Amino acid sequence: MPAIHRLNLAQPINPKILTWLLLVFLCVGSIGVSKGLTISPTVLEMSATSGRSAQIRLENHNTFSIPIEASLRQLVFSHDGSYDAVEAEDSELMVFPPATVLPAGGIQIFRIQWLGSDTLPSSQSFFVRFTQPPIQGDMSDAPSGVAIEIHYNALVHLSSRTQSARLSLEVSDNGVARLSNSGNRYTFLSRMRFIKDTNVGIDKPDQIFGEHFIPPFSTIELTTPNEIQSGLYDGEAR
Repeated sequence: MPAIHRLNLAQPINPKILTWLLLVFLCVGSIGVSKGLTISPTVLEMSATSGRSAQIRLENHNTFSIPIEASLRQLVFSHDGSYDAVEAEDSELMVFPPATVLPAGGIQIFRIQWLGSDTLPSSQSFFVRFTQPPIQGDMSDAPSGVAIEIHYNALVHLSSRTQSARLSLEVSDNGVARLSNSGNRYTFLSRMRFIKDTNVGIDKPDQIFGEHFIPPFSTIELTTPNEIQSGLYDGEAR
């Protein structure tokens, strides 16, 4: 019986990898996940309003049909910004349909719907995982009896209107910066600026440190250029 090898094309390990994924997704907007198969959008930001929904579009440019299975993985963040993607067994975020077969040249719209409360203790992040399982014909023709099961991910960030990010930036004398989010909502570094006093500030920190995703209740370390003064900076939305 042929073995099935599972390939994750967007499997997270640490904050740097998540930041890289976010940069790719934000810059590209849609991504080709196999020869002639595209997903759009690849990053969704949703409000936790009961009944709120969004859509992800898959298009098959191949000359053959492709089976697709959809599922959810929740991102569980640690205090240092690293995370694990775990199966979202009891989540009230749903994806429809759970499975389909995309015909050659076909388009499938997947609906992402929140069925839970309008308020959350903190923002949540998910991978919507699209799996292309091997079919029986693929397995019988696979080299060395190995068929490949491929996973592709789109990012969904879910938050309540009452949530907010509260960022601070502490720069040490030896050039290490600690970027902390004590708020209950995620944010992106490109949406913030930092103020130390009336004469010192960082208006566009993403141009200095690069773009970063900052989960709620987390602290990540960054390398600081020499021109940044040491001290404690307060963050504010820009």
